[in-house]
Amino acid sequence: SDGYPVGTGLRPWAPNHMTFLYNLMIAINDAKIKTHVVNGASCDYCHEGLDKIGLAPTVGLGDFAFFEPMVKRIVGDKLNIPANNVDVTMVGHHVMCIPIQERGTSQGIPHWINIRVMGNDITHQFDIEKDIWAEIPKKVAPPEPLHGFNQEYVASSAVKNVLAIL
Repeated sequence: SDGYPVGTGLRPWAPNHMTFLYNLMIAINDAKIKTHVVNGASCDYCHEGLDKIGLAPTVGLGDFAFFEPMVKRIVGDKLNIPANNVDVTMVGHHVMCIPIQERGTSQGIPHWINIRVMGNDITHQFDIEKDIWAEIPKKVAPPEPLHGFNQEYVASSAVKNVLAIL
């Protein structure tokens, strides 16, 4: 157990996470600063709440990118090609990480994925839910416990997000 009441996930952390981000976004808004904000100080679920009052940051760090190397491996295995020949671009909420890792499903959470080999878009060749997400818990689940996501992937995604904004 993670010590949280069963079924609550990260919700007990929400007030703590939201306090800093809310105050930061209020300060930016009040100062009339036109800027981009990459939020690494709190969970991305705060963005949805802040969006309802016009204060959402530009982007989070990218926990969802944790699955990028796994998708490359799955596609490579299915096509019998090296995983480094596969390029993947994904957009999705970090809340998808747990259902994908535990149950192999996105649970219908909106997301976007593009899969390319040698520059050719091959996304249409896959039922993402059945061919990709369902394979993750079976084949390439990370070696660490569920809440010990390999943070190197998240960090590399954060760098990509910052560079894209710059």
